[in-house]
Amino acid sequence: MGIPTGKCVVYGAAGANPEWLLPVTVDVGTNNSQLQQDALYVGLPQGRLRGQEYFDLMVELVQGLQERFGRTVLVHWEDLAAKNAFQMLQLVRNMRVPTFNDDIQATAAVAVAAVLGAVRVPGALPLQQQRFLFFGAGQVRGYSLDRGVGPA
Repeated sequence: MGIPTGKCVVYGAAGANPEWLLPVTVDVGTNNSQLQQDALYVGLPQGRLRGQEYFDLMVELVQGLQERFGRTVLVHWEDLAAKNAFQMLQLVRNMRVPTFNDDIQATAAVAVAAVLGAVRVPGALPLQQQRFLFFGAGQVRGYSLDRGVGPA
């Protein structure tokens, strides 16, 4: 619960009413057989849920949240496996649910905010004259910007 609770703290610090925030962790199991046998393991001691069953569970979760809190509930996803993150984001968007994936979208939002702030520094080149290097192994690996960005 550390990550979702920490995100709620951030939202609260930014001014969101704490009564509007609900941290949720979805445990879909582990494929680590040692953990499955460990009496002190607090997670679900069964094989990790995968494929359509995984997505069905997540859709059921979102539908339950909407039933309880209304159709405008914002679902903030964090730390989904890379192979599930984009599909889950698209699936929930197709359900017309206000949603975003922190690993995919929040990092990009922070980067854009940093760039926009940096070009306001006296003497900085205009945005159109800047060159950018994207580096890292985040969820967006394999995706590229295709408008106005070329080799340095």
